[in-house]
Amino acid sequence: AVAGAVWLLCDGETTVASMPDELAGVFDLPAGDLVGPVDEALDGLAAAGLLVGRSGPVHLPLLPEPRRAADGTPILVTPPDP
Repeated sequence: AVAGAVWLLCDGETTVASMPDELAGVFDLPAGDLVGPVDEALDGLAAAGLLVGRSGPVHLPLLPEPRRAADGTPILVTPPDP
């Protein structure tokens, strides 16, 4: 049950540190008792390839914009999301 709840919290906004607090009310347990189970659930989800993390900065290709800034420097934009 904890793993399923953790999966639902993997929304890109909830931090790992806040997950035990979020789940404490759901499971009627102190948040401290949920730290280990949350970590285990995250490890299992990661081992199953269900979590995507960022190991470094995200690199988006920059495209030259035909316009230039007021000082004459080229303007670079990222392509739209597919």
